[in-house]
Amino acid sequence: MAELLTQTFAAGETKHFAKGGAYFEIIDSLAGVDVTFYDDVGGGQIDKVNGALSGVFLGFGFGGFDITSATAQTVQVLICARGEKGGSRRQPGNVTVIDKVGAAVQTQGAASTAVTAFTATQILAPATNINGVIVRGLAAEVLAGATGNSDCMIIAAPAAPAGAANVLGNNILTLARVVDSAQVRTVFNAWDMRKQIPAGWGIFHCAVNGVAAAAANACRISFEVL
Repeated sequence: MAELLTQTFAAGETKHFAKGGAYFEIIDSLAGVDVTFYDDVGGGQIDKVNGALSGVFLGFGFGGFDITSATAQTVQVLICARGEKGGSRRQPGNVTVIDKVGAAVQTQGAASTAVTAFTATQILAPATNINGVIVRGLAAEVLAGATGNSDCMIIAAPAAPAGAANVLGNNILTLARVVDSAQVRTVFNAWDMRKQIPAGWGIFHCAVNGVAAAAANACRISFEVL
């Protein structure tokens, strides 16, 4: 028969359990505990483990055991009466993931004015991206000319695209577009991003303008160097 025992300990408290078995496992504990095992004949000590944490298990016969906890906590153990092994291997507790923003975060921008064709402005050089970067946020803005399309893009690529046709084959992080609208402003913002750019890739601001020049085509990007 298997049995789960849950006990609350004060700091420095020792509790004795007159329960024998052939398998012992700590299922849950916040801190390490000392466990002393006794035989089922004369009550002599047969083994001891110090600082045992959750997941520690032992498979041998015992007639009873003590648990000593140096800190106040609740401890849960599993004992099995026969030689069959059983357990959980569960890792108790809570996992908190903190997305830290360090001193390596930087914000840079690029702009092109009255461009009638295509420009690619380098924001981060591929050669300086040694370990990769994480994009935290970005913004793109277009103030259109009289006619034609105006696109503002931020892309990640191993090298600067040679022309508008090369942009589509790369990783477009954002796109703002205005079509046939004089003096209309389009803004795209994306913050709290966590997009990782691999090492050796650069970040580029690409302006693609059609028939008429865009009055303004600009972007800003915040990224963290790894």
